[in-house]
Amino acid sequence: MKTLKIFFLLSLTFILYGQTMIEIPSVFSDNMVLQQSSDVNFWGKAESGLNVNVTGSWGSTSNSIVESDGTYLLKLTTPKAGGPYQVYLQIGDTTIIYKNVLIGEVWICSGQSNMEMPLMGWPPASLIDGSEEAIKNASNDNIRLFTVTRAISVKKENDLAGIWDMMTPITASNFSATAFFFGNKLYNELKVPIGLIHTSWGGTPAEAWTEAEHLQQLGDFNNIIENIKNSEGEYEQYISWLNAHRVIDVRNANVETRWENLNFDDDAVSEITFKDDDWKVMKLPGGWESNEVGTFDGVVWFRKKILIPDTWKNQNLILNLGPIDDCDRSFVNGKLVGAFEKDGFGKLIEYRVAKELVQTNEIVILLE
Repeated sequence: MKTLKIFFLLSLTFILYGQTMIEIPSVFSDNMVLQQSSDVNFWGKAESGLNVNVTGSWGSTSNSIVESDGTYLLKLTTPKAGGPYQVYLQIGDTTIIYKNVLIGEVWICSGQSNMEMPLMGWPPASLIDGSEEAIKNASNDNIRLFTVTRAISVKKENDLAGIWDMMTPITASNFSATAFFFGNKLYNELKVPIGLIHTSWGGTPAEAWTEAEHLQQLGDFNNIIENIKNSEGEYEQYISWLNAHRVIDVRNANVETRWENLNFDDDAVSEITFKDDDWKVMKLPGGWESNEVGTFDGVVWFRKKILIPDTWKNQNLILNLGPIDDCDRSFVNGKLVGAFEKDGFGKLIEYRVAKELVQTNEIVILLE
């Protein structure tokens, strides 16, 4: 059995106030849920020697000083379930206010593909019975969702990328189905705010999510741990090599890219009124080689017209394309919503669609 050695690279939130650099984990944000009746850790990085204070609007407060290594750690006592509250984090002369904070039950929902599968399923083959009705009714301000963004690292990291969202039909549809139904069951039984932190990655073993120090205590993973430690230098060399290459963002009109210098009839084809009656039909998802495109290696246009429910109109939506090889430019109702031009093998593509583009029930999605 092949063992995957995956450790997560977790991106920090960097905030520059005046000349002070503050690093705050992204798990602390508006709309977050804190565990009730407990001492909740607040940590981060700042200039050594600065005073740090965290205060909840329910009355608890905690003080500390940034250590010599630039780290700080405070514990804030939380009350019984309730809210919404505000949390005030003061570092030196800088004050950060977290709004719409709830106190309740917080659960980490982790696993492989069974936990990873979103509420909307993986169409067309893998759908979830009753998901359409569940998504339609998925509006609950007392249930908050946080999905950990995928990343890997061969060394220990102190933060993760993600954002706290309130449960809506849009946010729930792309959230773990198992975690969604579990969270709803908890809320219906306990009647307290629920925070769900989704950290799944299909095919990953439990060891990939465990600190090396704990694995060493078991004794069964010493060879794997040693290999990972030895690979740290190689990984740093790879990142250095990768960073030496220019990253091209085709969404930036001020950047000259090889795509912008080629004429793919973007303006004409991306128009909602463009006539595609004579285009061939291809079943997706799927690979080019096994469909009409065949062994062609180049640029292909895909157009799809869909109808959305009234509840989605005038809402910010998420366009989830799944993994794409290798590059894409994506349009919704004639407007570019995102693009990816670099090594995209297996890269999960997801773009946000502004509500200004969602004024009717009909949406035209165009992929290049």
